[in-house]
Amino acid sequence: MAKKFNTLEAKQAARRHFAALRRSLSQSVKKERSAALCQQIANSSPWSQAEKILFYWPLAGEADVRLLLQQAQKQGKQPYLPLLDEQRPGLMEAAAYTGEACLQQGEHGIWQPQSTSVLAPEELDLILIPALAFDVIGYRLGFGGGYYDRYLLRTQAIRLGVCWECCFSLKPLPREKHDVPVHYIMTEERCHMVNKFF
Repeated sequence: MAKKFNTLEAKQAARRHFAALRRSLSQSVKKERSAALCQQIANSSPWSQAEKILFYWPLAGEADVRLLLQQAQKQGKQPYLPLLDEQRPGLMEAAAYTGEACLQQGEHGIWQPQSTSVLAPEELDLILIPALAFDVIGYRLGFGGGYYDRYLLRTQAIRLGVCWECCFSLKPLPREKHDVPVHYIMTEERCHMVNKFF
């Protein structure tokens, strides 16, 4: 129990550190870096090989990948967004994105599709995963809700982490047994492939 408590304390400290780094970025800097990050993803092999992609609608401070939603539609790819069900706390599904008009604010103020028709997790090819930070071996630091960790256990899709370069850690982040690593990490400066796929 003490070890778990220490891990939770370490995660909270890391969250404060990386949240402060994100807050230090101005809106103009985030806009410029989001465009560069989207270009990195668009030029990657996971993107070129994927047809069904789970995106995210950015919250304050997160890299804005909405340019890629438009690009995916132009390229004939099928974009999806996370759908949180208030009747099933902690669980996430993938619902089709057809444009901003299809969105409504759901749990935690997250914009999500109004549709309740969801895609089976095993049908996804690629998942873009936001986080406060990622480390060099693919583990993420989120906000502790566990939505992505639970969902990733249900799919074989390529997991692509998205964060700012200043939030890419060369040192391992604190983690727990249930944490699921990603295969790739994208920042505005790099495409990092995790050495070992899990």
